[in-house]
Amino acid sequence: MKSRSLSWTVLVAAILSTACSGATPTTTSRAAAPATTQSDAPTTLVAPSPASTSTTSTTSTIVAPTRPPQATWAPVESRELRVLFVGNSHTSTHDIPGQVAALLESNGSIEVTHETLKTGFLRMALNQSDITEAIASGTWDIVVLQGQELSMSHSTLYSQDEPVALARLVIDSGSRALFFSEWKQEGVEETAYIEDIYQQMAAKAGAEVIPIGRAWDRYLAGKPDHPLWSNDGNHSSPQGAFLAAAAIAYYLAGPNANLRTTPDLKPFLEPARLAVADYLGST
Repeated sequence: MKSRSLSWTVLVAAILSTACSGATPTTTSRAAAPATTQSDAPTTLVAPSPASTSTTSTTSTIVAPTRPPQATWAPVESRELRVLFVGNSHTSTHDIPGQVAALLESNGSIEVTHETLKTGFLRMALNQSDITEAIASGTWDIVVLQGQELSMSHSTLYSQDEPVALARLVIDSGSRALFFSEWKQEGVEETAYIEDIYQQMAAKAGAEVIPIGRAWDRYLAGKPDHPLWSNDGNHSSPQGAFLAAAAIAYYLAGPNANLRTTPDLKPFLEPARLAVADYLGST
């Protein structure tokens, strides 16, 4: 890994201080559990601002923006791509990172090196030295961040300061920061709600958002009974994980990329491609 002139601990402290000072109040959110449990009890770590731990019973209808407002999107151009994934079981179940790499390499134009570092929620990741050191090394072209704490009831405020600081660390280390906006829970219409939270953090950090939930919605619009979820109604099935991986791959390579897969998984490519194209305002 490349050496940095500024230690990662000092850099993290500086970024978090910036994120906390003058930060806008956080919004209501649903707790996306790292495994099988979920909680609406906010947890305070790393000196959050007072607004970070407040709660409210107010809910509102959220309409996600059509395209990413926070950063200028461009497809990856390098033939050798280095991608770090930071997330919980929503990332690691059925090896979404490995599937992203396989899709990007499927037409022979890109060679992908990837690594996955696990955390519970992104607020925890800022205190994990393996994660902050890997990010601060500047080794990665892309860092995908998944695991913002979200409220099942859509009524609890969770801190955005730590995820924003983590994304700023990514950018300050010379990498591109992408938030992984998860799919909705089974039976709950919350794609726009989830994406809006990630869009808020991305706007604060200068990061980007991958619209994975939109790819799921587009596929389910044609096949509402298809089992994209596992039995817990929260994590993905193998097909759901592939659909998420396809959305990430198309976001990285562009919606016109010629991605290939096996015949049984090919029906999931087009919904992911169209969702990303619509999100980016492409045709």
